[in-house]
Amino acid sequence: MNITIQDAEPPTSEVIDAFKNVENAKQGKETSINKANQQRNEEIPAARAKVDETLKTANAQAQERVNEAQGQVARLNELYAEYKKYPLITKQRMFYETMEEILPDMKVIITKSDGSTQTMLPLESFAEFNTTVQGGAEDEE
Repeated sequence: MNITIQDAEPPTSEVIDAFKNVENAKQGKETSINKANQQRNEEIPAARAKVDETLKTANAQAQERVNEAQGQVARLNELYAEYKKYPLITKQRMFYETMEEILPDMKVIITKSDGSTQTMLPLESFAEFNTTVQGGAEDEE
């Protein structure tokens, strides 16, 4: 079968413009879809990497806190063991250390019943005195 087109006229300029607009819209749609896919492909892995980094940081901080707490428990257990051996001495030492920490510039002078006095805080005075005594003893040898 043969088909012959006779008297074909080209479409009017409005039809041609409408056809071009439809084709441009199809291409614009495809371009927008491609850009959206590209953006998705870039942002999803970046977001996952950020999530992984945040999780690793959180886990590291949690482990650090656990380790610090375990260290504090160990120190407290050691202190308790010493306290059980020598409760009065340990209690006094803890009191002096706490006072030194809370009131670092305060001097504590203990007056004994016989009228003599002894400076207890700050403890640096003991360290300086001890160094002087040891240093003097080494010079004599």
